[in-house]
Amino acid sequence: MKIKSILLLAAIFYSFSAFAQPNELKKGVASYNKFNDVKQIGTPALGMKDLEAAKTSLEKASSNDKTSNLSETWTYLARVYADYALLDKTPAAAEYKQKAVDAAVKAKAAEGNAEQAEN
Repeated sequence: MKIKSILLLAAIFYSFSAFAQPNELKKGVASYNKFNDVKQIGTPALGMKDLEAAKTSLEKASSNDKTSNLSETWTYLARVYADYALLDKTPAAAEYKQKAVDAAVKAKAAEGNAEQAEN
């Protein structure tokens, strides 16, 4: 009976971890869209919390096997890094700019890049 319980817990854990990273992509896109809405109003500083959440989620998604080959992941990550490069007034802005360019190149090379052409 203990073996069945352990196997059940292992199956639940595996299924949770399998769906965790695609959800990170969705959370990252949603957070970026919230930031973008606030930025369009004219106050990007108020949306920095959403931009940071988007960056964290999208970086997790970019390191996962299931979502790292999707163009959507790299497109939104490039947009996040580009916004950081525009908003950051420190020398780190050049690093964000380079990360944005690298992510854009990966987005063009990834599968599904036709759907992300507009972004």
